[in-house]
Amino acid sequence: MRFFISSLLPAARPLHAQALAGDSVQESVTSDSPEARRYNRIKRWLGLTDFILGAAFLILLLATGWTGWLRDLALRRGFQNYPLSLFIYLFLLLAIGKALGFGFEY
Repeated sequence: MRFFISSLLPAARPLHAQALAGDSVQESVTSDSPEARRYNRIKRWLGLTDFILGAAFLILLLATGWTGWLRDLALRRGFQNYPLSLFIYLFLLLAIGKALGFGFEY
């Protein structure tokens, strides 16, 4: 005969096993307040807008060739040192992206 702790302690069994065994399972289902729903809806829209704006910025950089201009600027500021130029390029790219999406992050 095997000894199982779950047979002695109902709390050791998963909730679905408790429900199948007929044990009382208390679930607290609370509905969000209207303010919480409004906040989450606004936050979703701002997140979506920020994503679209960031994607449009990257497409604009590629389509106009401004990424080459940023590369050349980073190479000049990095004294033709590739790791330093890469760091400067990424810093410029992230700084411009953050400036564009500043109002959409909260």
